[in-house]
Amino acid sequence: MKVYINQELQWHLPRPPTTSPISPAQDANAQSKLSASASNAAKAGRNISYCSRECQRLHWPSHKLQCPHLRDGIPPNDLELLGSRTTVRMEMSSFLQGPQPSTTDTDTIDTSANETENTIYYLRTSTPHTHDISLKGPFPTIKYVAGEIYEAFRDECFRGRTRALELFRDGQLGSIEHIVSPIGNDQNKTRTCRIIKETNTAVCAHRARVYNVMSFDVYTDIAETMSHIGPDDPPMKLPLKDYRVHGTFIEESAAVARAREVAQAVQMRMHGSVVKEHSEEEMQNIGGPGEVLAITVVQAIWAR
Repeated sequence: MKVYINQELQWHLPRPPTTSPISPAQDANAQSKLSASASNAAKAGRNISYCSRECQRLHWPSHKLQCPHLRDGIPPNDLELLGSRTTVRMEMSSFLQGPQPSTTDTDTIDTSANETENTIYYLRTSTPHTHDISLKGPFPTIKYVAGEIYEAFRDECFRGRTRALELFRDGQLGSIEHIVSPIGNDQNKTRTCRIIKETNTAVCAHRARVYNVMSFDVYTDIAETMSHIGPDDPPMKLPLKDYRVHGTFIEESAAVARAREVAQAVQMRMHGSVVKEHSEEEMQNIGGPGEVLAITVVQAIWAR
């Protein structure tokens, strides 16, 4: 097992979605146009077809063309998770990229009921079958998390994207813990998301530069490549097994101390077998076959 401590990485706020969710007004308008068709269908004795529990009142011929859930070509059978409490995770590819947030893309998302001055948020996302796991943040408001969740599922994860849309419209995002969505119709390939909250009062009130202590388990076939990654190198897509937050700090020295504590705990579990140490890069290689554990101090910039 190898443990790396790296203090040079920059992490900024990710960008909210490029596609705005459907507003309640738009949804209500679509439903009012379809209610007459549903009534006529019932009078004629025709069976009403529906794509989910949310759409039982709608007449299928009109509904399949106008339903907000089907507007992007979502098959009816992929919507049975609507309204149910499911599980939320994402990708590693944009781990070190730093686009700035845009308020115009999330204006239709109402998260005011979930906002608090004493909490900041991280988003852990994963596609387990490809070992594609990442942790994004810190986000100053839940609105940024909402945008990232909506983008994470994209068009190949119909259930998750639709579930996210329902949460945005209902203002329930703050209560969610997990979302899981199959990719296409393959139950063996899923994308998941999870919201992680940081409630350290001093950190939440700081609203400036903070330091995140994180660790991630990496498969050993890239161990040699990781040992040569420098702070100025471009981000690479790493096959990960897990990703964790060990703390968020205002002072860099406190973050480094926490990172060393985590490293020492791993070392003790590995019976103290230290193979070699590179003090210049603050990198420790801890003996043990089968995995790589990278412990990273990431410098994050965020503000209101």
